[in-house]
Amino acid sequence: MPEHLQKIEINRINRRFFIGGSDARIIMGDDQAALIRLWREKRGEIEPEDLSGNLIVQLGLATEDLNLLTAATEEASHAAV
Repeated sequence: MPEHLQKIEINRINRRFFIGGSDARIIMGDDQAALIRLWREKRGEIEPEDLSGNLIVQLGLATEDLNLLTAATEEASHAAV
């Protein structure tokens, strides 16, 4: 299995144990069906949605290391001020 697909599988499994940005958008939104689906996913009642074919997810995985480095660099520059 290619590395980027392995990351998707790991993230799909681990998503149950934390609230991510996409989850926050659902929680703060007004889509009742999405909120109930998310609640059921977090409780382990249903499988998470398969996002492996989602372009935004693929781009996020491809740029994950760059995003972390950028955030760390920005944080360090703010801390030095």
